[in-house]
Amino acid sequence: MKTALFILSAFVISNLNAGPIKQMATTDPDQVFAIINTGTYAEVLQLVTNAYNESKAENDEPVTQYVYIMALDRAPLEKKIPLALDFSLAQNDLDLKQLGARSISRALLQGSNPDATQRQQAIAKLKSELQALAGTSRGAFEFATQARDALAILKDDAGLDIFLTGSQSVSNYRQKDNWTPTSDASVFAALKTQYDQTAADPSNANPDPDKIMAAMYELCRVRRTQSKEIKPLQPLKNIDALLPK
Repeated sequence: MKTALFILSAFVISNLNAGPIKQMATTDPDQVFAIINTGTYAEVLQLVTNAYNESKAENDEPVTQYVYIMALDRAPLEKKIPLALDFSLAQNDLDLKQLGARSISRALLQGSNPDATQRQQAIAKLKSELQALAGTSRGAFEFATQARDALAILKDDAGLDIFLTGSQSVSNYRQKDNWTPTSDASVFAALKTQYDQTAADPSNANPDPDKIMAAMYELCRVRRTQSKEIKPLQPLKNIDALLPK
């Protein structure tokens, strides 16, 4: 909190044309934090929307840009997935879409437990945004990667299908974890348990990648119980094809 207050205070420069969010951030940053930490969902959504619009109106003005990024990051856990759906993934901005997909993943990994309706909304929104991706770019690749992980954690097979289009990473995991597309379901059950245990190890400073792989291997297990091979079946996007050559 003190660091964020210092950063906002550092932007206090005489500016008669400052918009309302910039004015609030530079003269009363405590009010910004109060909205983020204790405001209603509608108030937080309005804050990030107004800050984003104000920033874009001033060519990505840094104070208001910092406000909406910080608000999305620091919002209470129960607000993160709704904010991703109603704001981040709803903008025509690939960086924000990437942030939204990552917010969903992080919220789930941190213990968020959306109800069935919100879970289906998240799955449907991520899939529709993936299908709408056009062309090749680093941004498209990053968004697809984040959406892939979120879908896998949401236990949707589309996340695994996208993962399996990443030829190099799949090759690395096959070699490291010793599996083939036709390995028995028990192999993937054991791998899920292994990655769950690694993620739970108190000495693991970054457990999220292990949690994501545990989710991937659970989806692999389910596929093998259905006698389906572990290979891309109907991927919404091909990870390899999204990177510019």
